[in-house]
This record gives sequence, structure tokens and C-alpha cells, in this order.
Amino acid sequence: MQTRTIKRIFTNMDGALLNSKGQVSERNARRIRRADIPITLVSARAPMEMREAIELLGL
Repeated sequence: MQTRTIKRIFTNMDGALLNSKGQVSERNARRIRRADIPITLVSARAPMEMREAIELLGL
């Protein structure tokens, strides 16, 4: 059986990445940074509205 390697993660922000307070939890941010997999945020939000998440995730 062939195994596949995850090369990039694309994630929506609202309803997926953000918690009920509209923020990336520190726990999730730490896990995402440790995974060392490129991540792309997919959102209708303006880049300025995503700044906090971008900085916390180290993107």
C-alpha cells in the first residue's frame, strides 16, 4: 500500500481554524507550528483581518 505525504494544508478560518472567540487557540497554533507543514489560510477576510492568525501561526 502506498503512503501519501501531506505537502500543504489549506484551511478555512471561520468554523475550522478559529475558536468560538474568533481566535486561533495557543494550543492549535503550537501544534500547527510544530507540524512543519506549509499552511494556507483560505478566507473571504481581508489580510488585515487575518493578521493576528498569520502572526500567531508564523506565516
